[in-house]
Amino acid sequence: MFSRLRLLFSGALLFCLMPFNLFGYEVIFTRISTSEGLSSNFVNCVAQSADGYIWVGTKNGLQRYDGYQFTQTYRSRSSERLPALPVDQILPAGNPEQLWLKMGQTIGLFNTNDYTFQKIDISKLMTLTEKYMLELFRDARGNTYLIIKDFGIFVYNAKNRAFEKNLSVLTYDEDWRPSSMKQDKEGNLWIGGIKGLGCYHIKDQKFYTSQYNPRELTALKLAKGIGFISNFSMDDKDRIFVHTWLNYKDFILYLLDLRKNKAEIISYEKEEGSIYHDFIGSTQKRGIIWGYGERTFNIFDEKTRRFLKFYNPRNSLKGIRVNHVYQVFEDRDKNIWVATDNGLYIASVLEDKVRNGNIPYFGDSDITNVKKLSANRLIFTSWGNKVSIQQYDNALGLTGLPEITKAIYKAMPVNDKNYMQVWDALEIEDDHELWMACQAGRLIRYHFLTQKSEFINAPQFGNSTTRTLCLDRYKQLWFGTQQGYLIRKKRGGDFEFITNLKNAISRIYEDKQGNLWVATDGRGLFLFDQKTGRPVKNYTQNVQGRGLSTNHISDMILLNDSILAISCSANLDLLNLKTGKIKQITAYDGLPQRVVISLQTDDRGYLWMGTIGGVCRYDPKNQVFRMYDKRDGLTDIAGNASLMNKTAKLSTGNLVFSSEKDFVIFNPEYLSKSFKPANVTITDFKLFDKYLLVDSILKEGGIHLKHDQNFISISFAALSYTQSNKLRYYYKLGGASKDWVRAENVLSANFASLSPGVYTFMVKAQNSNGVFSPEITSLTINIAPAFWQTWWFLMLILLISAIPFYIIYRLRIRRLLEVQMIREKVARDLHDDVGSTLTSINILSEMASLKLDENQSTAKDYLSRISANSSQMMESMDDIVWSIKPDNDNLIRIAARMREYTASVLEPQNIDYSFQSGEITRNIKFTMDDRRHFFLIFKEALNNISKYAAAGFVDISLNLTHTSVVLRIKDNGQGFDVNNANSGNGLTNMARRAELLKGNLKITSAAGQGTEIRLEIRMK
Repeated sequence: MFSRLRLLFSGALLFCLMPFNLFGYEVIFTRISTSEGLSSNFVNCVAQSADGYIWVGTKNGLQRYDGYQFTQTYRSRSSERLPALPVDQILPAGNPEQLWLKMGQTIGLFNTNDYTFQKIDISKLMTLTEKYMLELFRDARGNTYLIIKDFGIFVYNAKNRAFEKNLSVLTYDEDWRPSSMKQDKEGNLWIGGIKGLGCYHIKDQKFYTSQYNPRELTALKLAKGIGFISNFSMDDKDRIFVHTWLNYKDFILYLLDLRKNKAEIISYEKEEGSIYHDFIGSTQKRGIIWGYGERTFNIFDEKTRRFLKFYNPRNSLKGIRVNHVYQVFEDRDKNIWVATDNGLYIASVLEDKVRNGNIPYFGDSDITNVKKLSANRLIFTSWGNKVSIQQYDNALGLTGLPEITKAIYKAMPVNDKNYMQVWDALEIEDDHELWMACQAGRLIRYHFLTQKSEFINAPQFGNSTTRTLCLDRYKQLWFGTQQGYLIRKKRGGDFEFITNLKNAISRIYEDKQGNLWVATDGRGLFLFDQKTGRPVKNYTQNVQGRGLSTNHISDMILLNDSILAISCSANLDLLNLKTGKIKQITAYDGLPQRVVISLQTDDRGYLWMGTIGGVCRYDPKNQVFRMYDKRDGLTDIAGNASLMNKTAKLSTGNLVFSSEKDFVIFNPEYLSKSFKPANVTITDFKLFDKYLLVDSILKEGGIHLKHDQNFISISFAALSYTQSNKLRYYYKLGGASKDWVRAENVLSANFASLSPGVYTFMVKAQNSNGVFSPEITSLTINIAPAFWQTWWFLMLILLISAIPFYIIYRLRIRRLLEVQMIREKVARDLHDDVGSTLTSINILSEMASLKLDENQSTAKDYLSRISANSSQMMESMDDIVWSIKPDNDNLIRIAARMREYTASVLEPQNIDYSFQSGEITRNIKFTMDDRRHFFLIFKEALNNISKYAAAGFVDISLNLTHTSVVLRIKDNGQGFDVNNANSGNGLTNMARRAELLKGNLKITSAAGQGTEIRLEIRMK
């Protein structure tokens, strides 16, 4: 995805360091291709809409880019959908929600909200547009122009939705045959054409040319004689770059310098080996004049006043490989976008904060180390091609000092090439000496004052390659070799063999407390006593995870007064010098790359690391990591040769990291700068597999969904094209969760099977320093319940569910009332029958006791009446008990009771009777009240017969029909006149009870003919 353009060094360093040149800045390019979602690598144009999106026009149509992913724009199904055509030009319109699009001969306004396209009718100009090329232009006054190259310019009329001639906006000579159009700082419109360069003056509303120049415009004076203009551009230094095709054959590039009142022909550089090339345009972006075209991509050099090529297309890792550059565009974040036939490129101009380079002098030899020297110098060592000493400045400029290298090796033994293979270097400033550790135990001791070297082959080294050097506070030199030999040289003394650690010594380091640490590639970390030369402690890998991550150590550095940072072949280890405990920093702690190779600290206490993924910074206070890549100006890792395995800190505070082939110098303050992330933008809203218009949703303040529309996907981005890979995103769905979730890999949140309710989707961005975006972006999502989930439906269900309980309740109340009524009725009956009878018995008893001595016959009469009342009371009690008992509700029991009562009433009076009940089944049931009323009618009838009828025989029948129960009582007594009979309580009660039974009571009687009572009750 990434490729780098590196500018050339200037002056004396031109042949030894390639990345810097006389431009004074470095340009880093990031390539975006079809691998990242671009629909086609043939990119024609780029623009940015008011809401911050980047819009890309390709041979395969229009796409929207948010810094993370591309979005297709061909979604609308309406008649105003965007035509599926290649997009040649994109131009912002006056409406922030619209963009002008040119697609061949099709021109129109594209709505960035709903993706609809409003085609502008240019049918009247079709005869022209079929022959000529088209271009759109918009001025600062809001006018949009259609340039039909080599023919004319037309102004857009929004009312008529057409491009028309408008002399009140623009006039020019009819024979001008315009090709391009620009606007200067005063608002004047400049037009290039076959006739040359002309100016439409806004105040005068006149068109001036070199032949008609009453205002004495300098540009028109300088442009005199220049014709066949194909394109031109203006910069902020009052210069005009004019591209001409003289007679359509010969290309000439002019520079009109208005401040110097000078016109000159300037040159440009084409791609090497190209037969056909074309310089089609130039533009000023980020203060740089870019020239581009077919096999041409240049930057204007202010010193030589010519366009120069600034990249190496043959370098696939660090160059840009394109045949055609169509447009150079600058976004609001000052990023430069380059539309090419090999994808879309983002360019970052680094100026003097980051410099990348290599040492061509080393040839195929690898860089083995880099160390800081005094007097603003640094030294690069190599395996096979000596050393290179450079002078650096605050602007990260390097100047080679080849004379020092030449002096160092002036007296090198001819037959010993081991001195050319240098692994480390160390300067002893007090002695003005430079020590270099070489292959096979060789050492070089160079004295800066005498400019002479001493080539040493000490026997203590046993021909073992010296890998590392260290000078302690006692001015003792310590040497570590590939074989594990630890050797010391006291100041003024000889070399002293200390010990053999059996494994290669990778680093020797003295901390601020004077502790001497020796790192090995296999036996962990040793702490040595500098005076005695004896090991004090050995830190190794521990299976319980309490020791080092591994025993293979590549580097170490003091992070602060008490923490020693150690890089192993896995993880980052922090050794607490006070407690002796080791903390392993792993991926679970945020370490982005598991293998750390080199370590360096800056003035702010940050720890910078060379890892297998590139340079990484660690903030120990906030425990935050940040990776750096080409977008920050640092090289990407492309194999072992590009691993940043060595590092140094310069006196200016700048840091140097080197790999086997390259190095980078950077200002850590610059790379540590952290911009507050922009507020997050919701880029897409997808319901199931259908995209909805986000802008419409946001304008409505949220979205309302049905109960079954509960599977949604929300995409988001901060629309930052410089920090896009440095931001972390967190989101949560209020109403469903209280926890923030970090978005991993894909910037979208998916929610499935959401229950009806009101939710608030919230999202925020965080930069590498832990700073969040100013505001939390939110979106309200209202999922309506189904009708069976609404409150009124639930209330209805509750109501319906409560009805049975209510009915049961009412039945229970009714039953209780019935019981209560029964109780009251029983009490009333007891009071009426039993109470009155007992009262009568009591009165008669007192009267009998008074008359017992005076008149025994009267007393006897009272006692007889007491006996009768007592019998009546017992009978009433029996009736009450019988009427209450549920077992007596069937007709069989009623008939039995009637038969029993008949015998008790008629037999004592010697009245014959007949009682016929026919066939009665148990299915016939009476309620308690109906049974009582029925029986009391029967009882009243018998009582009347026994008292008043003087009958000798009574015929009783109880029969069933299909629908009724029929009771018939007939006697042969004296009878009575029904019409003139006294309707006492007995007959009245019988009639009332028959009415309560909803039955039919009929009494038939006549004097001397007996009486017949017939009661018919319909069965329920």
